[in-house]
Amino acid sequence: MVVSDKPGTTRDAVESRFRFDSRTIRIVDTAGVRRIDRIEDGLERTISRIALQSGQSADLTIVLMDISHGLVEQDLRLLTFLWRRGVSTIAAANKWDLVPDRSADDAGSLEKAFRKKAHEASEVPFILISAKTGHGIPRLIQMAERIHATAHRAIRTSELNRHLQSWSTELPTGLFRGKAGKLKYAVQTGKAPIRFKIFVNDPDTFRPQAMRYLIRRFRDSLDLRQVPVLLELVASS
Repeated sequence: MVVSDKPGTTRDAVESRFRFDSRTIRIVDTAGVRRIDRIEDGLERTISRIALQSGQSADLTIVLMDISHGLVEQDLRLLTFLWRRGVSTIAAANKWDLVPDRSADDAGSLEKAFRKKAHEASEVPFILISAKTGHGIPRLIQMAERIHATAHRAIRTSELNRHLQSWSTELPTGLFRGKAGKLKYAVQTGKAPIRFKIFVNDPDTFRPQAMRYLIRRFRDSLDLRQVPVLLELVASS
């Protein structure tokens, strides 16, 4: 979608459809998003809100970053905003063709810097692309299909609880306030985003670190890397 080389010129969301690997894919090109508390123009503020809402309601959101300007804080904030809300997301670093140094080592260093700066969204897939030359576009679409499939996985309750029981004896004591938390059983309660409900002795005894620990174990054990996982703890007697 060629509009202008100047940022902020796209005002309307434009929908397109195309075929890839015998599948029809619908994409919606929204306006760019800036920090709403720094936008003075009422129309642009409204457009930014609509773009955020579109991103949250999509099956998958691709955050298009102008990598010729380096890693911009606003892009990283947007990725974190989406990740916290369970939105499957890909960071597409566009205009890679304008970056002077484009060796494999340079690409690796850039991705490493992204992982460090993205904080909560550090697991988001990071792909270097060029809309002008087509570099990385097939890989981007293939990654989108893979992330979409992962976010829609249904995991058997028996498999969940087999892992849960093995972790229950490995939980570090520093994850709890006061008495130790006990994991009883778990169920999957949603897809896209993947949601799990874990029944425990007392949810209040689990520190925030415990939630991050359990989410990491779910991702590693169930091959849910690169997609958001939301977790709820429920008291069970």
